[in-house]
Amino acid sequence: MTNVFAAGSRPVSPAPNDPPSSRMRDFRRLRQLADMARSFCILAALVLTSGIETPASAASIQVAAGIDHTPFSELLQKHVDDGGLVDYGTWKKSADDMKVLHTYLGKIAAKGDAAKGDDRKATLINAYNALTILTILKGYPIDSIHQLDQPFKKARHTVGGQMVSLDQIEHENLRSLGDYRIHAALVCGARSCPPLRDPAFLADTLDEQLEDNMHQWLARSDLNKFDAKKRRAHISAIFKWFAEDFEMGGGLETVLTKYAPREHRAFLRGKYKTKYLEYNWGLNDNGGRGTKYSKWQRLKDGARNL
Repeated sequence: MTNVFAAGSRPVSPAPNDPPSSRMRDFRRLRQLADMARSFCILAALVLTSGIETPASAASIQVAAGIDHTPFSELLQKHVDDGGLVDYGTWKKSADDMKVLHTYLGKIAAKGDAAKGDDRKATLINAYNALTILTILKGYPIDSIHQLDQPFKKARHTVGGQMVSLDQIEHENLRSLGDYRIHAALVCGARSCPPLRDPAFLADTLDEQLEDNMHQWLARSDLNKFDAKKRRAHISAIFKWFAEDFEMGGGLETVLTKYAPREHRAFLRGKYKTKYLEYNWGLNDNGGRGTKYSKWQRLKDGARNL
């Protein structure tokens, strides 16, 4: 696309002695430039200031009780490194591991006696993470999940006998449980996501696992940065996107002083400046894909998926 603001093409006001046809051409050009700028700003606002997509309506998702999450745990232990990055390339090449993933998700897709409490919550978290991984594996190699068609909005996954989207699992089912800690457990395939953990989430240890995830997430200096000397907290945009969820947990200050690294908690009880870090939507791939995914590419992909 031609850069209309390049040297020699900057819009100027017409001189008083220009012929009417010239002034009219310049006027039309200025109006076109204004329309382009306005459209760009609207699109940028939609894409760059929103971390989440608006989900369609869905009924409560009921998953079968007592699903064995061991196969998913074993896959995570095999293909996720210590930093939470995924070896998508090796995983996709392994027909056996792809079969294990499909078989595990087949159990999540089936109807059964409805799970309740932590059993349901753990299964829904695992379903979100496993389905996100499968979505990426189907499209791999890519540099961001946003290069795929409507990755979060489209109802393409079967869970508990119901066709649902990733957004519906997260926003209409997990968030409605009132536990802000799920935001440290759900991994949307981006480099700025909380680290993907192994083993998978289990009903019997769910509370302990969620607590641990919160601590691990806030301890990652590439995802959240604390500077006691300058009294600054540069934190994940997730805290901004889902502020109402964290308010239910007592508010941002309460959450940070509880889960941030111990050496930073004292200054977080006082006055400090907060900044939300730009979210890196590059793929959480340990093979290097996604490391050069730019905000401009995110803008382009977001426009395609509107």
